[in-house]
Amino acid sequence: MKATLDVVLFLFSSIAIGAATVGGVVTSACAVLGGGCWWWLRHRRRRP
Repeated sequence: MKATLDVVLFLFSSIAIGAATVGGVVTSACAVLGGGCWWWLRHRRRRP
């Protein structure tokens, strides 16, 4: 019984760490893309 509990806890922590890592990567990518788009729009909007 204890071995099963250990396996379940291990899987749960692995899934939690994986979800946190994916969330961090997605957040970083969105921040980089958002910053790049903002910078591009700001520098593109020059009046002729």
